[in-house]
Amino acid sequence: MIDPMFLKEAGNAAEGWLLTASFVDASAVPAAAAFTAAFRKRYGAEPGHYAAEAYDTVNLVVQEMVKATKGGQPPKRKELVGLLRKSHYNGITKDFSFKPADGTFAGWGVFLYQVEAGRFRFLGAAPSQV
Repeated sequence: MIDPMFLKEAGNAAEGWLLTASFVDASAVPAAAAFTAAFRKRYGAEPGHYAAEAYDTVNLVVQEMVKATKGGQPPKRKELVGLLRKSHYNGITKDFSFKPADGTFAGWGVFLYQVEAGRFRFLGAAPSQV
């Protein structure tokens, strides 16, 4: 729903809608300021949906690969999966952690947006699980 097409099709009826998403507005998150500036410089545009989450995910994988590299040899794919399930990474978008038993996301990653003046305004993390 957080898509320009929603705003176009709904028109004035969208005003005030409260929506959830699993991504942040990187330009509105202080922890993502350096990422956002670097992205703007490199691409000449604002980071899109999931750009900051992708950055965090890559850093999480790199963190685990560096920790598990032995004798110059990175971990094998199968080993990396197990390491990721036990990993923790405090990213610029959210805290990443996983349930070791099945690898599902154990962190909190629900964010609120509200339609104001025909635009999506990022409100921050949802206050509680629903």
